[in-house]
Amino acid sequence: MDFDLVYKKYYSELYSFAMKQNQVNTEAADVLQDAFTAYYKQLKTGNPIENPRAWLYKVLLNSIRSEYKISKYRQQKNIEIASFMQLSTDSGHDYHSTERRRIVEACITQLTDDERNLLLLYHKGFSYKEISEILKIGYTSVGTNIARATKKLKSILITQYHELFE
Repeated sequence: MDFDLVYKKYYSELYSFAMKQNQVNTEAADVLQDAFTAYYKQLKTGNPIENPRAWLYKVLLNSIRSEYKISKYRQQKNIEIASFMQLSTDSGHDYHSTERRRIVEACITQLTDDERNLLLLYHKGFSYKEISEILKIGYTSVGTNIARATKKLKSILITQYHELFE
């Protein structure tokens, strides 16, 4: 696929993903630039990339992991997870929707990076195969890992906010 077309098609989506990984604007732009530079170089080798979206997510995630190892303080920031739960940010939302989103955001930060990334990619619409490639886990374990991460998130929600489930 043509570089310009891939860039225009996936830039915003990948930027949003990078931001959700506790990146600040300039850092997200930097790792995203690294991913697209790697994509451009790969295209110049003449080796076609069958699934540019998954390939870019994989490279981006690897860059983010490298940045994390260098700058652990980034993990202190909160993840904006509203899009994860596909909640609208319209001003018409009532107090309860905003409060539910805040609760989920607080609980999701208690998951490991791998669990959070797994759920985020799943809710972004990636297939099990794509998730396994991006996160470098076995294809057959993706569903089990999603179920475990979901169960853990639910357990955290029930433990910390049991009054909502009574």
